[in-house]
Amino acid sequence: MSIFNRDFFDFVLDNGEQLRISKGDNLKDSSYIYIVSDGIVAEYKGDVIIDIYRRKETLYLNGTFAVCLSSGKLYRIKKSMLSNYNDYLFKIVDYKSQHLIGKLHNICTGRVEKRLADLLCSFGDKYGIHNGRSVFVPFSMSRSRISDMINCRAETVSRIFSDWESKSFIEISKEGFDLCNLHQQKF
Repeated sequence: MSIFNRDFFDFVLDNGEQLRISKGDNLKDSSYIYIVSDGIVAEYKGDVIIDIYRRKETLYLNGTFAVCLSSGKLYRIKKSMLSNYNDYLFKIVDYKSQHLIGKLHNICTGRVEKRLADLLCSFGDKYGIHNGRSVFVPFSMSRSRISDMINCRAETVSRIFSDWESKSFIEISKEGFDLCNLHQQKF
């Protein structure tokens, strides 16, 4: 989740530090702003995923930390070097707040099946690789993490996944998941 600003992006690439990341790496230093150049990064508050970031998205840690969900490359720059971009940074924080309010509404209302389908389809829209018959999302998440994101129990996610796999709505593997025809279902 981010608002893209070309000048800011170029400034960070020119003046920031490039980091190679591996799956499982942690980012905890909130004195930096991070831009994802390649790969996927999840932002956490405690054990709860706040959001997931991908290419050209700006990660602004504020009482949170991040975990790399795939290998890739980031750029980071000290927040203190960004005084010319204070308005843009404020927009990022404001956008993030509005986004989180919307997510809270979505995870607290409606049927669990619909919340889960909406979450997986949003991952497919944002991170999916279309392969002709389905959309493959190239990162795996535990049922516990997913249940945290939609405000239910991990057992409920497991039950729904089993049902959906038997109906060929999704296919789950250790590399990620395929959304076969989940987006066509009405929940």
